[in-house]
Amino acid sequence: MTEQQLKEAAFAAIDQNAGTIASIAHDLLGMPELGFREWKTAGYVEKQMRALGMEDIRTGIARTGLCGRFHGSEGSRSAGKPPVVAVFGELDAIFCPEHPFADPETGAAHACGHHAQVTAMLGAAIGLKAMMPYLDGDVLFMGIPAEEGISSDFAEDLRQEGQRFFSGKQEMYRLGAFKGVDACLSIHSGFGIPGQISVPMHTNTILKKTTTFIGRQAHPGGESHLGINALSCATVALAAVDALRQTFRPQDHINVNSRISYGGAVGTIPERCVVETVLRSSTREGLVDASRKLDRAMRGGAMAIGGEAVIHNQVGPMQQNPSQELADLVASCGKELSGDAPVFLEDYACVVSDVGDLSQFIPTVQATVAGFDDFPHRAGFVAQNDYLAYLLPAKLMAACTISLLCGGGQKLKKVCGGFHPGFSWEEYLAFGEGLSS
Repeated sequence: MTEQQLKEAAFAAIDQNAGTIASIAHDLLGMPELGFREWKTAGYVEKQMRALGMEDIRTGIARTGLCGRFHGSEGSRSAGKPPVVAVFGELDAIFCPEHPFADPETGAAHACGHHAQVTAMLGAAIGLKAMMPYLDGDVLFMGIPAEEGISSDFAEDLRQEGQRFFSGKQEMYRLGAFKGVDACLSIHSGFGIPGQISVPMHTNTILKKTTTFIGRQAHPGGESHLGINALSCATVALAAVDALRQTFRPQDHINVNSRISYGGAVGTIPERCVVETVLRSSTREGLVDASRKLDRAMRGGAMAIGGEAVIHNQVGPMQQNPSQELADLVASCGKELSGDAPVFLEDYACVVSDVGDLSQFIPTVQATVAGFDDFPHRAGFVAQNDYLAYLLPAKLMAACTISLLCGGGQKLKKVCGGFHPGFSWEEYLAFGEGLSS
């Protein structure tokens, strides 16, 4: 069968199973869970993988991550390790209690469309199952936890259990889940012109900064002069951070957001205040520069009041390391499916995802498919219809996989040959450790 015939057969299988695929999406929409706690979601995805006849199923990777495999042609395995394309979806939801499909107990909701990602991954598997004897390589289907990040307190609990990273792709890569994978594909739900497909080429790096301000407790009535108000330390520090914004270079796209996660007990001069800050930058240089400035502001604010600032930094996710060849292939496949909607490579997207970490080591694309209303992370972010939200993304993932693995995997070889890693694993660890404390 030709590449086009394989794609058409995969599309037909997806269309024939449209009801099943939509049902998967609706089931996942109704079980939103937060990062590294996606137990019900992982169990549901495992059940679907087994029903599809996947082999080599692994579960419990980085707590809730899992994967299953379709093997390609006999010829692709006869010479040793076959080429491998990974198709992944992200398991977690976010805290958005106003969302119409939020869990009333936890406030978790799929207000970023990760249920659609997992549906696209499983929908692609439905389309590819009968095509595998014609493909010269394997397909690894993966459910990955915690793309949205987790709270500092929960991260500390996991750290005590021996976990190294607190985004799913980082930790799964460390644990060897991507060993042998030659290229990675995924989709992200988007908004805009219905059916529009875009491929982000450059994104941001993130640094999570937790600052604990330490003062001295005292009674606020007659003994306030004996205290050192940790909340006042934080207030001065955050004012200094605001004043620093004019010192950031425009080309670094610096963005700083802070929140006070603990401000001390009521009825006393607070001796402890915790501020969580998220720093984003489109360049490594900008991230390092801004981090040093913010550390000065935090310590200076504490010093001005007579307190102390203890800062803990955690790097990640990382900015996208683009694969031009893979991006071009995804865009080409997208043009076959998008109809009149535009398909384009997006030079810079002001987003952050641990897809960027994966792209440092493996050619990786997460294409955006417009099929939702409103903006991500808002209560109005809901699917417009099943085709745009779930079936079109499944077809895109199936088409890209076929294109990479048919005809002896020549296009995959071109992608791998043109890829330049952003880091070695050792350099990646050193960069993170250089900013972490």
